[in-house]
Amino acid sequence: MWDVSAFGLKVLSTKGCGVHGTWCEAASLKNDCNLPMHKMLNTDLSRILKSPEMQRSFQEPRKKIHHRLLQKNPLKNLRIMLKLNPYAKTMHWNIIPHQAKYHKVQVDKAALEAKSDEKGVPGKKPVVV
Repeated sequence: MWDVSAFGLKVLSTKGCGVHGTWCEAASLKNDCNLPMHKMLNTDLSRILKSPEMQRSFQEPRKKIHHRLLQKNPLKNLRIMLKLNPYAKTMHWNIIPHQAKYHKVQVDKAALEAKSDEKGVPGKKPVVV
């Protein structure tokens, strides 16, 4: 694991040992610096993973594939909104009468303005087209 190529040294010289140390001796040029001890004695990882002892301890592969579902916008899709927020149905039905009333007020206001433009109400500027 830890060798000369890990530190970019061509030859493990006394200078290299002095700077980095070895796994059994500390560095002489740096304080508290030495190479760590190997964690694995056998570095043939593929052979270790294929061994029967390791294969018994592994879980079986999960072969079920989960496809990503299209996430729908609850602001555009009422059914999805109701799934997320059941109170939205009540709010929706409470808003409808107010919308109709507001629409009627707007239509009446537009009709009144059209009528007042025909009469020529004083104080109001004529519309120039």
